[in-house]
Amino acid sequence: MGRVNARYTAEQFNQLRKLRSQGVTIREAIVRVGVKLGTAMSWMYRGNRPFCIANRNNQFRIPTSARRMTCDKAYVLGVLCGDGYLGGRSRNQIQVAAVDEEFV
Repeated sequence: MGRVNARYTAEQFNQLRKLRSQGVTIREAIVRVGVKLGTAMSWMYRGNRPFCIANRNNQFRIPTSARRMTCDKAYVLGVLCGDGYLGGRSRNQIQVAAVDEEFV
């Protein structure tokens, strides 16, 4: 899934798609709908969607059962704060640089 655009509505998204399917140029469609060219291009060609559609099923919420702090979670959080870092190309990986072989 691509990025989400927070300030646009599902109606604008659907209207833009409908205009494009009717053969209206992208530049004319953005004027009618009232979105920026970059946003329209990301909707049409990169698979991005407005936040109101992308978050429809609350996929970004942490489950209630996972919100309770336990001793195990506190230990892992402490290790990540002390020896962890964000890594990878898109910065969406948590990595730990620990020297203790028992932990790793």
